Amino acid sequence: MHEFTEEVENLAGEILAYSLERLKSDPPLDGPRTEADLFREVGNTITARGLGGSDALKVFTDVLAKACISTDHPRYLAFIPSAPSEFANLFDLVVGASALYGGSWQEGAGAVFAENQALQWLIDLAGLPETAGGVFVQGGTIGNLSALVVARATTRADKFPIVPPCTKTPPAVSGNPAKSISHCNAWFSANTAPAPSCHEPPYKALAPTTKSNKFANSLGADGINAK
Repeated sequence: MHEFTEEVENLAGEILAYSLERLKSDPPLDGPRTEADLFREVGNTITARGLGGSDALKVFTDVLAKACISTDHPRYLAFIPSAPSEFANLFDLVVGASALYGGSWQEGAGAVFAENQALQWLIDLAGLPETAGGVFVQGGTIGNLSALVVARATTRADKFPIVPPCTKTPPAVSGNPAKSISHCNAWFSANTAPAPSCHEPPYKALAPTTKSNKFANSLGADGINAK
């Protein structure tokens, strides 16, 4: 399974040929089909022996791919379109074959370095401050969710400055310029956090709880008459 055999090499040639033809051609719009219709044509694709690489590729190229709308088609306007360059599409193949993980510097320093440079380019284009940063995500849904999380954290910090997020810059104190809170230090605590005396103690229900005779007779716990 994990050896590059002659069969794998032949499959690689078929896949590269299909990919190159797809990249060179105008994208087809295609469209969805019903589950019953697809099953009648391809049947069960999960079998005990497997389809084999060439047959699986044929099922995809002849049937399944055509049952999907191409997101790079000019008429794909209902959702977020996909418009990668031909270079980007080809490098997706390179990255996939390289088996990279870019989740942290330890595993993917090179990939994270490249991502940070691309982010810095966008930061410079937008005119954001030197303290700006970010991360690339898979799509608009995660991007919007991340923006909502940041907005909520910022709003809470405005209302409750005792627990500010480490991405918020505190207001300037008279005679002192504003400082970045990315270096969470004693200065912020001394100048922004309210005095301890204004903290309300946690609420505790100290009043005795009244229980009905029926409840008392059914429990028989300490201090309660047994049934």
